[in-house]
Amino acid sequence: MPKVQSYRKSAGSGALQPVRAGTDMSLASQEAVMRSGLPDGTAARAQRDMSMAGVQRGRQAAELMAAGAKLNEMGGREAARVADALDSSAQILTAMGARFVKMQEDHDAAEVMEAANEWHEYVKQYFNDPEKGMKATRQLANAKGLYDDTSKYLEVVTERCAQNLRTPQQKQAFLKSVAGSRLSAEEKASLYEAQEMGKYAKQTTQQTVQSAIASVAEDPTPTNFNANFERARDAVLFYMRGADEESQRIAVEGLRSDFHAGIITNRMQTDPITAERYFEQVKGEILPEARVKLEQDVRNAALE
Repeated sequence: MPKVQSYRKSAGSGALQPVRAGTDMSLASQEAVMRSGLPDGTAARAQRDMSMAGVQRGRQAAELMAAGAKLNEMGGREAARVADALDSSAQILTAMGARFVKMQEDHDAAEVMEAANEWHEYVKQYFNDPEKGMKATRQLANAKGLYDDTSKYLEVVTERCAQNLRTPQQKQAFLKSVAGSRLSAEEKASLYEAQEMGKYAKQTTQQTVQSAIASVAEDPTPTNFNANFERARDAVLFYMRGADEESQRIAVEGLRSDFHAGIITNRMQTDPITAERYFEQVKGEILPEARVKLEQDVRNAALE
């Protein structure tokens, strides 16, 4: 088959020049060649076809670019959705974490309060148990040393109640919660011990006075009187230590009056006349209230 060759005019001579296959030509150039009355338009048509393919590729590229932009947009929305999901998960995890922290704090606080409640129950029983408690077993002389014993007991109980607490923070919170009550319990023991020691001293003082009066009533000789009166007086004054001098003087006068009354009362049982004589000798040392009654009793006994 003969080779088809297209021609074009030279810019200077107007002669047609061959056009090589594959030479790029715009659509306008192709149409100009077609209108130039070339004997054969095959080459021009081939050039036009190639140009149309380029246009089509451009359109495809534009479509791909649009599709790419759309994909990018879709990717952005997907990324936003992922970000939202992550943010929501983070919020859930944060809430769960806070919830777990609160749960642990509640649990720890409850254990501390439970230990403190146990501590208070031990202390309550220590003071008030009807059979083994302090008030039932530590009275008068037995109350001696109660403060020291109570301090040691509280130390033991505090350690016992704290031993099941798991963390140093719990133990510190427990010790802080019972510190005030522990001090109060020690003060209570101290006051109780002092009160019982006061009762004990009063009781023994009274017993000393009664014993001395009974001894003198049976043997009212001056020697025995002076010895027992001195013993009783010393006990009374020791019990009244710290009191003013006037109060102590009145107490000693009352003691002497009681000694004379004891002698008179005892003699009235065996010798009313001697009792009346003794009364007349010492009535100036008997307190007025006691003297009036004793005088009447002595007179009645002497008349019998």
